[in-house]
Amino acid sequence: MKFSVIVPSFNQARFLRRTLESVLSQSGVEKEILVFDAGSTDGSLEILQSFGPEIRWVSEPDKGQTDAINKGLKVATGDVHCYLNSDDIFYPGALSKVRDFFEANSGARLVYGDGNHIDKDDRATEAYYNEPHDYQRLLEICYICQPAAFWRREVTRECGLFDSTLQYAMDYEYWLRVASFEPLHYLKGEILAGSRMYADNKTLSKRVDVHREILAVVRRYTSTPYRWLRVLADILAREPGLIRPDACYGRNILTLADEYNIPLDGVVLSEACAVMADDPLRLMAAVMPAKARGRAQRAAVRVATKLSGIHARLKRNT
Repeated sequence: MKFSVIVPSFNQARFLRRTLESVLSQSGVEKEILVFDAGSTDGSLEILQSFGPEIRWVSEPDKGQTDAINKGLKVATGDVHCYLNSDDIFYPGALSKVRDFFEANSGARLVYGDGNHIDKDDRATEAYYNEPHDYQRLLEICYICQPAAFWRREVTRECGLFDSTLQYAMDYEYWLRVASFEPLHYLKGEILAGSRMYADNKTLSKRVDVHREILAVVRRYTSTPYRWLRVLADILAREPGLIRPDACYGRNILTLADEYNIPLDGVVLSEACAVMADDPLRLMAAVMPAKARGRAQRAAVRVATKLSGIHARLKRNT
């Protein structure tokens, strides 16, 4: 069983050697390492050259990380596909554990194991949250550690490449796409990879953009992505300079639901309006941008008006 390990990279010289060595040190398995560099200028090319024929690599402009991954999938010759970002690492024995699982489970086509978040010095800072596969739960939380996920080449052939329009959630979208056809499999207790988290990496430095893309991705697979709606509403409500984060949270729920065409059930709608219930009309006027227009604002004002009437009647009856 041969592994194709695709490494997309751009100006990651400080981590690239450690990433590649973590793959090369996987003993007892057949593997090819395919590095697609986007034209680095930080010494990455010298690092790639130093490995000689042990890796295959190309350095040329691309359209981003997803494009680089797809380039690798198109030329991969292995029985099992995966990708490892150029700042992440495999732990010793990771590929042999995956090989043994696939050989013992011929019907399994995508497997994921446990992983750690690691810092700049490869120290584990926390365990990546994982759990056994359940499709409804996967819609609520991405519990698959990307560098610890592996799939047979038949999955690539039948489910296609990664969505090149995505910059942040391309892996999450792929897991959802595959899981909509077949079950995924979990190697519980097998820590296979380290996913690096640091202040200037893509996931942490662009939280709003990341979560906007996640919400759009999950909306493709369900009309009620309420958990991700709440998460994004909360992130936006905590941006600097907002006087009433709770009121902004409620406004964000309504506005985002309109923007992403998400029908709100009674629970979510009540939750959004509850934080604006002290004086709904005045509070809505305070938190809505002056130039905001459209269905979301009109719907929110209608709800706020109804709440005002209900509160007035309650006061009269007490």
